[in-house]
Order: sequence, then structure tokens, then C-alpha cells
Amino acid sequence: RSFAETQDFGMAKTIREQVKANDELSQLSYQTADMIDSMDRYVKELISTHDALDKARYDAALASLQAKRDALTGIRNKNAFVECGQAIDKRIRSIDKELDFGIVVCDVNDLKRINDTRGHYYGDEILQRASHMICDIFRSSQVYRTGGDEFVVVLAGEDFQIREELLDNLRR
Repeated sequence: RSFAETQDFGMAKTIREQVKANDELSQLSYQTADMIDSMDRYVKELISTHDALDKARYDAALASLQAKRDALTGIRNKNAFVECGQAIDKRIRSIDKELDFGIVVCDVNDLKRINDTRGHYYGDEILQRASHMICDIFRSSQVYRTGGDEFVVVLAGEDFQIREELLDNLRR
């Protein structure tokens, strides 16, 4: 791309303007000018295709990210949870020793009643607060919103080691 941006393909026009004779050298100059024009069009098309490919890659990466994020809470969603489950299953099958992890399932009590009496806007706010609270408690683990009022935490690492303390914090 940088090569194409530094080249002056406008010289084809200059060649055509300066060549006045109709001899063999002039014909060769005209053919050279035609080749320069063709190269110019090709390079512009190549740059355009490259830019379109970059945009498509960016859009695909963004779509993939959005497909794994819950729009309301910003945490991982059910699609990401399924992918995580598949990765855990693969690790379990491929290692000889035990894999230390845990699953915590949480749900927001009475969300339907809250939505019915206080409105969905308030219910959404409750879900966002619940999401923040769960993420604050389980700082080293992946948190997913897997359904309307359901959250799943995949405990790993330090959170797995201190799981009883974290579960006590969640219950409060």
C-alpha cells in the first residue's frame, strides 16, 4: 500500500501529451502509458479490496464479540457460556489429573413480580446491579448471564480456592 501511495501514475498523461511523432518509439511510449494506466487502475482496485477486507475482518471480530456479550449487563452471555463449557469439557478429557473448577448458579428472586409491579426499566436496573455485585464478588472468575434472571459463575484459580468465603459473601 505505501508503495502505491508514493507512485505517480499520472505520468501516463504526460507521456501522451509529450509524444507528437508517429514512429515506433512513439508507439512504444503510448503502450507504456497504457500499461501505466492499467497498473494505476489495478493498484487502486487492490487498495480498495484491501480496505474492504480490513473492514470485513473488523466487522466479523466485532460481531463475534457482540454475539458473546449480554447487551443489558455487558457480561458474557449464554453463547459464551456454552463455548466455555465446551472448552472445559475438552480440558477434562485431555488431562490426566483433576481440573479444579466450580459452577455457581444465581438467579434474581421475584424478577417477574418486579417487572410487573415496578416496570421493566426497574427490572433491568436490578439485573445490572445483580451483575455488578456478582462480578465484584467473583473477581477472578468468568460470569455469564445465561437467561432472563439467571447468572452462572465458573469458579477458577483463586476464587475456587476461597469459594466458601465468596459464597458466604454472595448469600449476604
